[in-house]
Amino acid sequence: MKKLSLIIGAIIAFHCAFAQPFTSNFLPQQEEISNSIQSSTRAPWTTQFAYPIPGDGTLALATDGEYIYIGRHSSAQWTKLNLDGTTVENFTVQGISKLSALTYDGRYFYAAEVQSTYIKKIDMQATPPAAVETINLPSGVIALHCTYDPTADGGNGGFWVGNWAAGQNFFALVKRNGEEIRRIEQSTHGLSGIIGTAFDNVSEGGPYLWTITSSNTAPVIRQLNLNTGLPTSKTVNLATIGLATNDDSGGGMFLAQNIVGNTQTLAALIQNNIIYGWDLMATKDYNIDIAPVKVDLPYYVVPNGAGTQVSGRVKNFGLTTITSYQLTYQIDNGTPATTHITGVNIAPNSEVAFTHPLRFEADYGGRTIKIWTSMPNGVADEWPANDTLTYHFIVYDPSNTVPRYTLLEGFTSSTCPPCVQGNVNLKNVLTQNDAQGGKYTLIKYQMSWPGNGDPYYTLEGATRRGLYGVGSVPWLHYDGVNNMNTSSFNNSRLLAAQAEPCVIGVTGNFWVEGQTVKGAVNVTSTIDISENFKLFVAIVEKRTVNNYSTNGEKEFNQVMKKFIPDADGIILSGLIANEAITKELTWEFKGNYRKPANANSPINHNTEHSVENFANLEVVAWVQNTATKRMLNSGTLDNEIASLPVDFSIIGGNGELSAKLVSSGAPLTSGNHVLSGTAIQFMALPDIDYKVKEWKVNGETVPDLTDEVFRMTFLGGPVTVEFEHIIGITVNNLINVELSPNPFTNEFTITNAEHVQKITLTNTLGQVVKEEMLTGHPTAVISTQSLPQGLYFVTLKNNEGLEITKKIIKK
Repeated sequence: MKKLSLIIGAIIAFHCAFAQPFTSNFLPQQEEISNSIQSSTRAPWTTQFAYPIPGDGTLALATDGEYIYIGRHSSAQWTKLNLDGTTVENFTVQGISKLSALTYDGRYFYAAEVQSTYIKKIDMQATPPAAVETINLPSGVIALHCTYDPTADGGNGGFWVGNWAAGQNFFALVKRNGEEIRRIEQSTHGLSGIIGTAFDNVSEGGPYLWTITSSNTAPVIRQLNLNTGLPTSKTVNLATIGLATNDDSGGGMFLAQNIVGNTQTLAALIQNNIIYGWDLMATKDYNIDIAPVKVDLPYYVVPNGAGTQVSGRVKNFGLTTITSYQLTYQIDNGTPATTHITGVNIAPNSEVAFTHPLRFEADYGGRTIKIWTSMPNGVADEWPANDTLTYHFIVYDPSNTVPRYTLLEGFTSSTCPPCVQGNVNLKNVLTQNDAQGGKYTLIKYQMSWPGNGDPYYTLEGATRRGLYGVGSVPWLHYDGVNNMNTSSFNNSRLLAAQAEPCVIGVTGNFWVEGQTVKGAVNVTSTIDISENFKLFVAIVEKRTVNNYSTNGEKEFNQVMKKFIPDADGIILSGLIANEAITKELTWEFKGNYRKPANANSPINHNTEHSVENFANLEVVAWVQNTATKRMLNSGTLDNEIASLPVDFSIIGGNGELSAKLVSSGAPLTSGNHVLSGTAIQFMALPDIDYKVKEWKVNGETVPDLTDEVFRMTFLGGPVTVEFEHIIGITVNNLINVELSPNPFTNEFTITNAEHVQKITLTNTLGQVVKEEMLTGHPTAVISTQSLPQGLYFVTLKNNEGLEITKKIIKK
């Protein structure tokens, strides 16, 4: 059955949606990619992009050249994407309910609601976006699919609309006012099951109408000649090129210029799954066209006296058998090495292996090899755009490497029943691997399907899904270039990945201050590498329970909460041997905790967060080439929550400052580390004739505090105290009372004490340890012989009730 669900009426039977349309039970099983890099060159029907799309019911598709818009047949929700496939927002349009088609005329969008008898004109620039006009269609014309034709009606523009129902399966061209211009009957075009269309006045020999199907077989794209009404030879079954299965359904289409470089892009949506884009030139058939598609050179190369040999595979993308060709490679900017290969017989759409007879030597470091073909059958290649394959590799010294920590990226959801077994299997594998060293880094992205998806789904998780083109859960990518169903992963695969050489180290530390994560990441290479990489840093919560949904799992591990600064990563423009690159990190989780109802209302990091326990956070980092997906190394940052530095000092001298733990009384020295949130007591001892002026934490003055004792819940940052000078102590504004300690006789002397009636000594816990009444003599000597060593506060009280406090340390 098809995943599309268009419940339109009782007359025609439509294919119902599966309850979990993206799970591995219903999506194509992505093949594990070997360590030998596959080609990314443009062969016929090789995609420019593949953007996974959020949510269920996705069907309508259009672009204005700045954003991509998706409409749903199951709800009024629209999704707006950047041209790189990342989600901008979900929204609704006033006057529009459920969409089946969407198109753009250069200023306005036009929407066909599911099998409607009208088209609605939409002003997306209005606030909020709204339908501003209804175009009624001619009698008998139903709009399931719709595309704008700027050449219609003498250049005034019009719309090609149609339906897939029996008796309505024709293409009608209508004016902007709804008046019919012409139609192409099904008896002429011979197509059926059409769900999406795109007008093409760019391809030679046009105009054309591109179409895509939704039927009981995989989506098929065909080109229709609008002059003759007949299909051309341009046709592709998306299953045969690995982009769909029989369970998939086509959706909306568009043709747009310059959204990917200086190209014409043909885009098509696979419902509830993904948007594909192709360079229009990639749909053309060529007679003579050969290109390299694979290089078998390992990524890590050890020099040897015999030199390194280059091998791989080439493919015939043309319609003519290839019997000879030239093959050339070039290392960095060195001299190209060319060989002429003859005696081959490469049939159309087939490939063969090659081994270049000329070996190369290369110095340690990151290197680039370009491999290209030319002169197939002794003539010029008709499509040279796909002739060159570029591959990066590293020449290294096996005695100068660092440990590899394999990055495991899991895609899962609390609404996905198969994910339960996937997570159980992964846990078992990691338990086994822990006993063998456990050199791995783990992060999991909660996804937006099946159903309404996981409450902890984030748009940044969708960005990682888009990078890999993940279409099913549970799914696991490890070290970027390897991937499989999580339930099939095993320790042998993990050990093999961990055994790969590594020349880049990723280390660092982090700590949490309240709702702010701070830290630093260090990236160091043992050799020079000019290749451009990206550093990714992500905050994960080691255990969550509030996102429990429908699959029976009660808790979830290593849940990604936020990338720092975002999921686009931090560009590293080359690495120099043994020179560390340090990136400081900080991210404040803003606002209050919210558990989204589901994936349709993901967390807005500008105003809220979904962290259940800030003491349970972890930070992971990795270095990756996002073009090839290859991972250079990863690491879990050291948790400085367990060793947060206590930095305290005196500004300007004139006293002493000490600190101790409130819980145990254990003394602390500046630079010691404690847990975030630890209760600490700071004790200031001014010199004689000085008193506390102010306390500061993180440079901010603590208001209304001039006491000698300062207790606080420590969350990090420097603590300082500053003293100010005083001249004696005035009692009744007349008498100077001076208090002088004698560390050798265990006593102190009060002079000018005739107006002092009582003296009280208290310890730092506020307990009275000594109290004496004075006789009114000018001098009084107070003994501290019986008191243990420590800090004491002395309160002098006169007959007027005035209290003055000084302090003394018994030596």
